[in-house]
Amino acid sequence: MEEELLELTKDFLGLAWIDESAEKKLKIIISNSVADLDEKSGVNNIYTEPGKAQSLFLNRVMYERANALDDFYINYRKEIIAFINKAKVRKYAGKQE
Repeated sequence: MEEELLELTKDFLGLAWIDESAEKKLKIIISNSVADLDEKSGVNNIYTEPGKAQSLFLNRVMYERANALDDFYINYRKEIIAFINKAKVRKYAGKQE
């Protein structure tokens, strides 16, 4: 899945080619983004499929790559809260079944 996320991210960012050092940094950013969003939502999200998780993931990567992660949390605050709440509801509903 790591390679699939890398290719998805490169496509989103419009990176046809990047050097080894930049790719290594991008992989770290991808790992950080997955860990952050999974921790916030409390579930392991699927970022390779279209939806809110993928959208937040790709935009978080873009902001971190631009050294503007604080702006991501400000600009996407409402979406992040809705994302977290939806995950909590799904988790709770799963426990009720």
